[in-house]
Amino acid sequence: FLLFLRENNYVYKIVEPYLDGKYCNKLQQLSSFKNLNDEDAVFLVDADTFFLNDPIVNYPQKIGGKVVDAPNPPLGVLTKIFNEAKLTYPNIVPTDWVMEGAYTFECNFNGGFYYVPAKQVEKVDELWKKWATWLYGRLDIFETKAQQIHVDQVSFSMMLAESKFDYQVLISNNNCPIHRSTKQRLFDDAKEVSMLHYHRSLNSFGLLNTSLTINPIVDKAIEKINRTISE
Repeated sequence: FLLFLRENNYVYKIVEPYLDGKYCNKLQQLSSFKNLNDEDAVFLVDADTFFLNDPIVNYPQKIGGKVVDAPNPPLGVLTKIFNEAKLTYPNIVPTDWVMEGAYTFECNFNGGFYYVPAKQVEKVDELWKKWATWLYGRLDIFETKAQQIHVDQVSFSMMLAESKFDYQVLISNNNCPIHRSTKQRLFDDAKEVSMLHYHRSLNSFGLLNTSLTINPIVDKAIEKINRTISE
């Protein structure tokens, strides 16, 4: 892979593992961005993502993310974390997936895609690492080991709560999961999909699996991606 990058003149940086050495590695990325222009922005994305169009961002100077798909971790765990950290609760909203009784904090964004304007990069980097380190040292505050993988995600919401930065809730078209057939509250049917978050939805040929989607706009995006991969 590194040979491929070098032969094609890509700029890359080897990132040292951070905290859990897996999900939290994203916290190492912001420090790589120096001397940005004020109109610039940084996209932090998971590796299991595929962009079809430019992200749909209405307010370029506000941090952005999509509300989590499901209540992971549950709202009760989030309130417990914020109580212990002495942070004010953000607004409580339904999760993106339409599920009975599923609520979360408005700024508990899915980690597949974060949008950070250049002006906030340095402060976000500082506070996000601060709260991730704090939370990683208190893993017993989570109810299960499965919830502990969300340290980076929850600490991002803690950073927003402490910093009081303006943020925007992005539509699901910017970060669209396809690993479950559940209606999305934040999906805009008037717009195309900007980015698919495909998780484990790959078949043995390396193509995206279409069997789980219920939205024809998403199906169209998957077909476009599979044509691109095939070519």
